[in-house]
Amino acid sequence: MDEENRPEKFWARVLFQQRRLTDVEWRLGLAVVGIALFLTWLIYWTFIPRLIADTLMGIGSLIGWIVGLFS
Repeated sequence: MDEENRPEKFWARVLFQQRRLTDVEWRLGLAVVGIALFLTWLIYWTFIPRLIADTLMGIGSLIGWIVGLFS
C-alpha cells in the first residue's frame, strides 16, 4: 500500500481498487461475455439435446425402478 492506502502494483489496483466503469468499458464487458457465451454454444450445441434426452430417460428409469420395488 502507498501513502494514500492504495495498492502499489498495477494488477492489484485493477483488481481491487473500486471505481465506476465508463459506458465504453461496460459495453465492452457485455460484448466479451456475449461472444464467450456464443462460442460456448457453438461448441456444445450438439451435446445439449442428447443430455436433455438422457436426463429425462434416467428420471423415467428411476421412477420405474422405484415403482418396481413396491409392486
